[in-house]
Amino acid sequence: MIEALGNLEDSHPSRNDVFEVRDILLHLAPAELVEYIMNEAEYWAKLVTLRKAEVIVKASDNPNNSADECYLLSAPIPKTMRDGEVIPTKVKMVKFTTRSCDQGGGGSALARGMLLGTYNPSWTWFEAGIIRPVLSDTTYVRGEIMLPPGIPKRWEVQRNVHASRSRRLHEVIWTPGTLHKENPPTVDGKGAGAGFIESLRPGDCICIMARALYPGWENHVASASIEILYQI
Repeated sequence: MIEALGNLEDSHPSRNDVFEVRDILLHLAPAELVEYIMNEAEYWAKLVTLRKAEVIVKASDNPNNSADECYLLSAPIPKTMRDGEVIPTKVKMVKFTTRSCDQGGGGSALARGMLLGTYNPSWTWFEAGIIRPVLSDTTYVRGEIMLPPGIPKRWEVQRNVHASRSRRLHEVIWTPGTLHKENPPTVDGKGAGAGFIESLRPGDCICIMARALYPGWENHVASASIEILYQI
């Protein structure tokens, strides 16, 4: 097994880059206009956490044939200090990337033929969760997270293609403002992420949970990444 795990901040403007550009613009325009310009340009700092590791999550190895394994945990959303004061950090976008497949079989041959290349029903998938620090900035738990009523504590990110051994790369992008609603599996297997961005705050980590449900179903994960773009 080959495994690589890392946190990267240098593939996009760094926090220092954003501060420098913001300072230059503030000499030319009022703060409200500077914020508008930087948002329109999507000139945001970026934090990337990635993992490349072959992991098989088997439903049958777990109680009630329901597997739930944390595959990736992001670095904390930064708390930015400037001149001794905390600068509000606003998450503007989260991008999930997964490369995976299921066990390549499931149901009758007729059903597999009818569902070939689709995402429904697929009983292997990924979910996102928010890990909030407790006691200290370096302590994280998967405990209860206090969120507004009606918003789930887990958000479905992506389903695997039904009964296919071919690994596929999926990208899911979430932004603020998605209305909360019940989202049945879509034609591309992507979750809407309603309310996810609004629930994030500085110090939070984001986790990707690999799921598999019902006997015989397996989630074969090759890699995953989390990209957090944030305004400061």
